[in-house]
Amino acid sequence: MLALRLILSLTTLWLSPANLLAAEAVDVSLSVDQQSYQLQREGYAQAFTDPRVLSAIRSGPSGRIAVCFFEWASTDTQNVIIDWMLIDGVQIAQQLSERLLELPRSGSGLTSSAAPSILQWRNVLLR
Repeated sequence: MLALRLILSLTTLWLSPANLLAAEAVDVSLSVDQQSYQLQREGYAQAFTDPRVLSAIRSGPSGRIAVCFFEWASTDTQNVIIDWMLIDGVQIAQQLSERLLELPRSGSGLTSSAAPSILQWRNVLLR
């Protein structure tokens, strides 16, 4: 089911060109306490609404980027929390930020097995 959802999302993205595809990772392993987890989410939320970031997004040829967010705890534990979205201005960026701050933390109580698992999952999302 996840694979089908990703295929449909990517098909939509291919029909709507973006300057960048960004699969953003949030660590939810046991090694991340609630305060550090919240810092990750707030950092992403603030970044996407920063005028300098929005200006950079609009400065590319298509004037937009595509972004999705996933949480991970191990090689076998990843969860897409925000599916691919096209960001092309303040309104959509604000919606993304609000969703990031509202969604509950996922996770399985596992400890991260290292950075390679994040990169492998990003590769799946970007295909």
